[in-house]
Amino acid sequence: MLIKRFLSLVAIIAGVQLIGCTGFNSFSTAARPGDTVSLTLGWNPELTKDQLTVTITPSSGSPITYIPGDPAIRALVNLYPDPLSRLIVERETGGPADDGWFFGVLMENTVTGADKDFSQKLLIMDLPPGMISGPATVSFASTGGEVIPPLTVEILPGSGARHEFRVQEGLQPMLGEQVDLAERAPHYAVSFSGTELPYAIQVDLTHDPDESTGGTGKPYIVSSRGNDIKSASWADDGSKLRVILMPTGAAIADLVNFKFYVAGGLQNLQLAPSGLKAYDINGGEVFGLVAAITPSP
Repeated sequence: MLIKRFLSLVAIIAGVQLIGCTGFNSFSTAARPGDTVSLTLGWNPELTKDQLTVTITPSSGSPITYIPGDPAIRALVNLYPDPLSRLIVERETGGPADDGWFFGVLMENTVTGADKDFSQKLLIMDLPPGMISGPATVSFASTGGEVIPPLTVEILPGSGARHEFRVQEGLQPMLGEQVDLAERAPHYAVSFSGTELPYAIQVDLTHDPDESTGGTGKPYIVSSRGNDIKSASWADDGSKLRVILMPTGAAIADLVNFKFYVAGGLQNLQLAPSGLKAYDINGGEVFGLVAAITPSP
């Protein structure tokens, strides 16, 4: 299928195999019992391992279930294409004759809903020891509501070993003890909706006192797609946060790409009264915009 070909292209760019139109692929598709495998779980940017239950059903024998907190679930991280990849550059500068433009448009239309924040969720997991050789089905259930199709891993004869992801032999500490540092930190997502598309947005937010004023947390603002699409200028006085969003080049074509994140452990983040202003390219005020603040799972 066309979408399967497209998603496989994104997988190559991301460094892993990506989903097809009705299922996902493991990376690799075969492993021994006890080996560490990487499983691609599609475009689910806010899915966390605390929400995920994994069931491995061998070709014979009883299923094995990993519940949230099981140490065999090593990490659940987002992978992104290189900002200089053809997928990104040709999507932003090219036309229908360019593969990157074509598949970028296809991804926005069929997968991300116009969101340019392309990513692939990668589950790093240890297979159970002692499994019977043959095809094993790995299925998923998420308390976050994500629907993740099952995938198949061919279990090879023999006995495997847990991957430790060493940075360098003999170097301590090992990356294996830190692989989950690639997971998303706790954060708030700030997104927008409305009937008119602005050129720039100013958001005033309030929060409980941060560490500079005797409270907890330290603000850190993250743009959903980096400063290749928009800049996110911000300032914070310890309890009030202002963020100004503007395109770095061409006007942003969809409100979803004004999304940004507030990380750093702030508590009770809220929109300030009359804290949302939007403007067109001529500086005229745009009305009817609504902001939503969603804490991470």
